[in-house]
Amino acid sequence: MPCCYMFPGLGADYPGMIEKFRIYHPWSEELLAAWSELVGCDLGTEHGASDRERENLHQLRIHALNLLWWRVVRQSSPDANYGCCGHSLGFYAAAVAACSLTEEMSFRWLQAMFSVAWDEFAENTGKISVITTNTPIGAHSLAHRFSVEVLAINSAYQIVVYGSEQDIEQLCRTLEGTLIRRDDIDARIPFHSIRMWRVAEIVAARAAELGLTVAAPVHALWSHITGERLLSADQVFATLTRQPCQTVLWQQLVRNLRSAHYREFVEVGPSRVLSQIARWNAPDTPVRYVDHLRKTKRSEARA
Repeated sequence: MPCCYMFPGLGADYPGMIEKFRIYHPWSEELLAAWSELVGCDLGTEHGASDRERENLHQLRIHALNLLWWRVVRQSSPDANYGCCGHSLGFYAAAVAACSLTEEMSFRWLQAMFSVAWDEFAENTGKISVITTNTPIGAHSLAHRFSVEVLAINSAYQIVVYGSEQDIEQLCRTLEGTLIRRDDIDARIPFHSIRMWRVAEIVAARAAELGLTVAAPVHALWSHITGERLLSADQVFATLTRQPCQTVLWQQLVRNLRSAHYREFVEVGPSRVLSQIARWNAPDTPVRYVDHLRKTKRSEARA
């Protein structure tokens, strides 16, 4: 089987990375200008003027980087036989890679979902935290015990939870000795929480009105929600509209990809988050990531 390209979500955001990309790939200037006009904000700006603009821009820049890095990958890897998947926000780029969405349509989907979600959760004070341990943990039993919700099961060693600061702190104290780290995600919108069900329903109901469309995947596209391959436009549409209120089952997805005999996992972009998770879940499958900008920077520093 071919390799499977993985598109990261919030973990793909690095300060100044779009600016570095522009320097090494001048062709990206025109694309970024066109995308900025499409979404109504400057993707070259890192900080928004308001909380809404900040959170929206954060997502848009990550998605733009995913699309830009995908162009680099395709320029260097002409093989048309591949699979793709994306973690949360990364699913939009994965759908582009599978030819189920155009680049422009992917931005339209992202913006539609964000706009409805922000209206619902602008005043949200809940916390989203990535919990990483050195021993396997029972995600749902642990979450139930401390009244937090599991948003993603990345591996036996890492979950993403949502809840109050007090409940998450109590959970971490209980994990003392096995807890490696807690990483908070700076976001008010709790994507993949059941509390997002209303957002999912609104976007699904208004999709035609908003001009949101999908096509059947040309290349193998896998769901981060069910862990299964998506074969039709209807299945992709259902994933796009329902994913905001459903748990990410990344551990199950990687296991299914391994069972499908993908020979290699390739993380698109400079993030190493999904690479590490893939090593946890499929230790015998080769994993690599695209990272020539940071390598170039290190080479220049040594010179």
